[in-house]
Amino acid sequence: MARRQFYLSNGGLFVLLLCAAVGLLLLPRTLTQEVNFLFAETFQPLIRIGRNFQRDRFAMPGPDDAVVSRDEHNRLWKNYNNLHAQLLKLQEQVEILSQLRSGLPRFYSGLAIAEVTGAAGGLSHELLINKGTADGVRAGCYVMSIGQNSIVGVVRETSEQMACVRLLSDANQCIVIRIRRDGTDLDVGALMFGNGKRGGIVSKIERDKDIRVGDAVYAAARPGLLEVPMIIGEVSEVLPDEEPLLWKIAVQLADDAFTLQTLAVIVPETVGAGGL
Repeated sequence: MARRQFYLSNGGLFVLLLCAAVGLLLLPRTLTQEVNFLFAETFQPLIRIGRNFQRDRFAMPGPDDAVVSRDEHNRLWKNYNNLHAQLLKLQEQVEILSQLRSGLPRFYSGLAIAEVTGAAGGLSHELLINKGTADGVRAGCYVMSIGQNSIVGVVRETSEQMACVRLLSDANQCIVIRIRRDGTDLDVGALMFGNGKRGGIVSKIERDKDIRVGDAVYAAARPGLLEVPMIIGEVSEVLPDEEPLLWKIAVQLADDAFTLQTLAVIVPETVGAGGL
């Protein structure tokens, strides 16, 4: 015999639930209270989660969370912007250092990025920079350009926070150089003096040395200051010297240091401070 299926309409379901609710309402309070406690104990973990979420979301600030004053807000806002500006500057210096080191023939652990703050004045070819002994910079340190990775000067004197850089073009500047030519064994050592304009002069080189226009001119290596030769410019003119059997050579520098706003000081590795 086929089993009868029980079907309950929506209206019948409503009447059934209504009767159940009325029955619960008429039950003694002691019985319904026990049912309430049983429900609370059974579903307490879920109820606690909901209460904690609502409390954390809509909790009113207490005494420790009081809103700061307008003056304090302005002070914090200014400090934030100052720190943000410093961060951007540090990021810029890190990028500059990465570019410099990728172009150097040797990894220098001490490179201090310095901003040019002005010229020393007078007829001298000297610049003031904002790095000094506090950054490991001392007299004799070589200074290089950012764009061409060429030596442009040498630190003459320092203070704690600043330094004076004597450019290679200064008439009182003298630097040991090497003249080389790619693809040959030409390697001539000499002294270069600044010409007081935008270049240098090399004299007292024997005429049997095959020096030509376009030969590269390097700052010679100096232990503790410059570990390998670095480019400073190229030969621009070769003329007979006033003394017989000698050449007088003009050097065109790779960079016009007076147009530069940022320089890099090669800090000796024996000095542990300041370089990045």
